[in-house]
Amino acid sequence: MSRKIPAPSSCLPPLKRLSGFDAAQVTTFLGHLRQIYQPEVRGVRAKAAHDSGYASEASDDDCSKSTSSTTSSIDSLRTDRFERSVAMKWLTGFITRGEEWIEEGTTGEEQTERIRVAEDAASLLAVCSGTSSNFDGALSSSTHEPPTVLPLDWRHMHCIASSSAMPTAKPEHPFDMPFDIIIGADIIYEPEHAVWIKSSVELLLKRDAQSFFYLIMPMRPTHEVETASVRETFPLAADVRKQHHAASGEQGAMKRIAIVDVSEIDRVVGTGRVDEVRYLLYRIGWV
Repeated sequence: MSRKIPAPSSCLPPLKRLSGFDAAQVTTFLGHLRQIYQPEVRGVRAKAAHDSGYASEASDDDCSKSTSSTTSSIDSLRTDRFERSVAMKWLTGFITRGEEWIEEGTTGEEQTERIRVAEDAASLLAVCSGTSSNFDGALSSSTHEPPTVLPLDWRHMHCIASSSAMPTAKPEHPFDMPFDIIIGADIIYEPEHAVWIKSSVELLLKRDAQSFFYLIMPMRPTHEVETASVRETFPLAADVRKQHHAASGEQGAMKRIAIVDVSEIDRVVGTGRVDEVRYLLYRIGWV
């Protein structure tokens, strides 16, 4: 039976109080989220974060403190979409404030530790973004198989999607079944790539309101055209909804892939390229 622990919504501290937490305290919060969203698999244990050596004052928001009314089993929390969205929003906000929080460290050692914590948070956000109920079930299963890595040609998918000669053409296995979540990191290097990726997402993303394509792009001064190509290729969800509303009462409008929201994430000191000031994280889905 899965043991009970506090839900993210009941124990994560408000980010406006972030400056009052040191590296050790934030590590505690991240460790709590990791228990939920990155469970041990086949006896492989995640490397524990080393003690920063700094004493931490007890916090009313400490995830180790709980009451029966705020706890749930790890399995139920892992499949709770609301709690996962709370965790992802908190992690995104923490990463956005990361550079300022790092600079607030009172010693060089503390700042170094805070850099490690910020990197850990970015890694955990990627894990949470890729977590779905199906994936969680696979992780929890004793018969879990290692993940398979296969090549995916965006241009080939675009050709399948836009082929008028073969209107019934479908991607080959395992890309013949839709995915709950698709993640793309720094994959647009030419303006036409956005078009190829949009076609691919339309083929591969499950057509429901809970499935999303997460696209993260560095904002480089030498890639302004490529960055603009995303906004030119993917419509905004608000605009699509207006079109749907205008079409109501007639034949209705078919769902379209659109940008649901965009977040700006500052580059953490000591990571990434020096010409990457910040990153854009697009959440794209069917509208």
